[in-house]
Amino acid sequence: MTPQEMRLLYDYNAWANHRSLDAASALSEEKFVQAMGSSFGSVRDTLAHLYGAEWIWLERFQGRSPSSLPRHDAIQEYG
Repeated sequence: MTPQEMRLLYDYNAWANHRSLDAASALSEEKFVQAMGSSFGSVRDTLAHLYGAEWIWLERFQGRSPSSLPRHDAIQEYG
């Protein structure tokens, strides 16, 4: 993979994350935490998973190797 391809993927990831956050910010609190039967439960839980995945990759790029994702309750509550 070339540096240019890496930048393209990074830019796409940032674009997609911003779209996800913009869409989630328009939801009411009830919809934000509503169980949806998806892999991660709710929009909130899906965003928490995305945050954890981004964090773990950042840790790996910095030479650290965390054994788990950040605790779910360590992420600031909605509102």
